[in-house]
Amino acid sequence: MSSTNHSTDEQIRFLILNEAEDKKNRNGQGYFHVEPYLVWPDGNGQVLEQEYITCQSVLSKSLGPLSEWLSRIEVRYHSGTFEELKIIIDQMAKQWKIFSITDLVYNHVANDCQLLKEHPECAYNLINSPHLKPAVLLDSILIQFT
Repeated sequence: MSSTNHSTDEQIRFLILNEAEDKKNRNGQGYFHVEPYLVWPDGNGQVLEQEYITCQSVLSKSLGPLSEWLSRIEVRYHSGTFEELKIIIDQMAKQWKIFSITDLVYNHVANDCQLLKEHPECAYNLINSPHLKPAVLLDSILIQFT
């Protein structure tokens, strides 16, 4: 692999809305063009070509203890420490040329947790996300049948 310019049709669309949050009254729109440029961490400066990039989503709790990730896949409750996670991610990058991206999702909390009591804006609701009204209505209807 060598370092080259990459091109892709992958784009992220954005809208600038007025206070009414009505698409008819949008103040502007456009696209962000996101082009990956990934260099292996082994110090050689080798670039991962775009056509080699794939995505595999894994729940870490499903991989078992970090010490066993390389030899098998197993469901476990405790996955290990952050230090152990760093070691295994570094090893995967150097030996197998696998990058890791961690996505932390903080809005997966119970309805009655202290965070939401103190900061209700942290979760989706019909006040801060009125576009979800059809989904809430459908969900309410489906609950009646279960």
